[in-house]
Amino acid sequence: MNEPGIGLVTCLYRGEPQADVWSRLDSMAIDYHFLPDVLVGVALGLARPCFGSTIALRRKTLVAMGGFEAFLDRLADDNAMGEAVRATGMQVAIPHFVVVHASPVGSAGELWRHELRWARTVRAVSPLGYAGLGLT
Repeated sequence: MNEPGIGLVTCLYRGEPQADVWSRLDSMAIDYHFLPDVLVGVALGLARPCFGSTIALRRKTLVAMGGFEAFLDRLADDNAMGEAVRATGMQVAIPHFVVVHASPVGSAGELWRHELRWARTVRAVSPLGYAGLGLT
């Protein structure tokens, strides 16, 4: 964020499974489905991601975007924050490292709900990206 023109930093992440099989499956979904989808989308210029769990920004940037209140009713508020930063003329940076995301999913139902919510969100925010999920 010290570079001129950078308004927000977001990081790629990989799954870190806990002890049970559902957590391992969740981590696999992140590592072998989500992460490759993002990398291909970014490489092709089709994705401009912003990942909520890894967002870093300055207070003045947040104020320029209208504060957190501007995103209360937005599906994929993290994506909306990235769009808002870009609308101010600043860039969203993705550093060249990957952080670890704990995957504490404890049941098949929890995993299913998580994956279904994620798919619905991608479909709503990026129909083209959703259509391309089968390619990666």
